Amino acid sequence: MAALRGERGEDVQAQSTVYNTPIRLYQMYGMTEDIISKLTSSEADIRQGIASYIEEYYSDTDLELAWSTLGYAGDNSIDEMIRMPADQPQGDGSEAELDTQYITATGTGLDTYVYYIDDDSDSFVTLVEYIMDSEVMPQVVSISYGGDEYEFGESYSVRINQEFGKLGLLGVTILASSGDSGALGDDSDCYGGTEYVASFPASASYVTAVGGTHEGSTITVDGDIQTTGETAWSYSGGTFSIYFETPEWQQNAYDHYFDQKITYPDSARYTANMRGVPDISAQSVAYIVAVDGSFWSVSGTSCSSPAVAGMISMMNVARAEEGLSSLGFLNPALYEVYDSQSDYNEFFNDVAMGYNEGCSVDDNIAWYAGEGWDPITGVGTPKFSEMLAELNKLEN
Repeated sequence: MAALRGERGEDVQAQSTVYNTPIRLYQMYGMTEDIISKLTSSEADIRQGIASYIEEYYSDTDLELAWSTLGYAGDNSIDEMIRMPADQPQGDGSEAELDTQYITATGTGLDTYVYYIDDDSDSFVTLVEYIMDSEVMPQVVSISYGGDEYEFGESYSVRINQEFGKLGLLGVTILASSGDSGALGDDSDCYGGTEYVASFPASASYVTAVGGTHEGSTITVDGDIQTTGETAWSYSGGTFSIYFETPEWQQNAYDHYFDQKITYPDSARYTANMRGVPDISAQSVAYIVAVDGSFWSVSGTSCSSPAVAGMISMMNVARAEEGLSSLGFLNPALYEVYDSQSDYNEFFNDVAMGYNEGCSVDDNIAWYAGEGWDPITGVGTPKFSEMLAELNKLEN
């Protein structure tokens, strides 16, 4: 089980860059004070969760330090944090700290499960069992871990995908980081030096894979088009599965990407007509995280996954207020909203600049971002209020 953490871990004073905090995410993605205030006043019992592995534990005091310092909206309480199993220790693992601090930034004021799975267990089966055994099942779970798809093997990958599909039918959205090695995989130079590698479980068709962006600003205006102007993060995991075919709900996005006049990799690098990852993205660079009483900068799609997960949790709150069920298996609804756009910036911020890392034989470039969906940033980054309104129209 390989962690996709992107733990660059620089002290925040060590370099000059634009840092991501809850406040910046709210501004980038349109989580306005009015919207958050309305959602946090709801009495709907919406819960969320994260998965933790490899002795990664979070600290109550670090979480409270982040809440009190970084400009969180709404009110969070340690009483809302639920460890499963209950006897997992506290610690200052930067991945666990990151996940808890940023799912509660965008999914604020909600009961949050932290599922710790021992290294020696069947990592994803045990996670599914924990979710099923929860006192109240969470509607959203974020996974910031994974490994090269081919290393899990087809039979295991298909089996776990089916387990996630069962959770989707029960109203649970599973999100996973798309990886921090571009299309290289853990070997750092493609599989066999020539084949791109997707990360699992992000590549599973019943999982919503979250990629990474950087740069950009709060909403800028270009004529009638409003967008954040983000760029694809070059380390954002993204390519095509070797086990799962292009789902019907992704077909239009797949076809549009390959219809564009951009440079594509040699066909030997990937398998055509397969599921593409990621599905959606968010900022993934220079998140400020409280670790052991200090603040550090951490990068990776393990930042973007919990941030997007919290947003989906708040959309479930809005749906509950309208008497609608939780979104559950998200991808069909996500791509239905994507396909319904009059332009690619209507419900998402289109990310059309940048590329991710590829094999050395390709000058280290794999996929280029394009108009609309691409295998680096998915459908783009969220426009929270627009997505919320459109998803609320769907009877799920």
